[in-house]
Amino acid sequence: MFVIISSDAQLFFYFPCLGFVAMKTVLYGSILAAVFAISIVGTAFAAGHLTIVSSSVDDEDRSATIEVSKNVNSGKPGAYGFGVFAENGVVALTTHAGADDSKKQGNDPSGAWHTHLVTLAESDICASGLNVDTATFEDVATQKIKNKTIELTNIDEAAGTLTGPTVAFTLSFESDESEPPVTHVCVNPTSINPPPEE
Repeated sequence: MFVIISSDAQLFFYFPCLGFVAMKTVLYGSILAAVFAISIVGTAFAAGHLTIVSSSVDDEDRSATIEVSKNVNSGKPGAYGFGVFAENGVVALTTHAGADDSKKQGNDPSGAWHTHLVTLAESDICASGLNVDTATFEDVATQKIKNKTIELTNIDEAAGTLTGPTVAFTLSFESDESEPPVTHVCVNPTSINPPPEE
């Protein structure tokens, strides 16, 4: 059992055996656990567009580069993306059809690539345990996608310090009722770079 305490807009979780832990640490741990669980049962992504081969994050230049093992666009149409951990959330590059959640996405039926600054929350509805809590409508980075490489530049200062790591993920849309509307956008991590230390 844990208690959530807010102090100067920073969320902390209290675990009786660990004490206070910053939200970013808890969510990073949740993502690592989800990647581990998915890697055991979800080997379909092992050599695909959602396997990160290498990445770099440069806070000073406000940029990040992610290289994957297969053409980034080979998963389209689909609901997936890539993220860079930052002080104030995750800078996410996503593609998905059917949701007008950004200026760039609009009503594009094929799912245009666009960026968000996203915060995540834990969720019992999502198989991974992670759900989008907030997402910006405005793009927060300039993107360039070529074959197996993603470049994010001009990352908005609102993200805060770019800390890394980078993550690849699928998105699923769930409802806590048996019928739509969608109430949860679930984030299902498939790859993380650098990989967690064992």
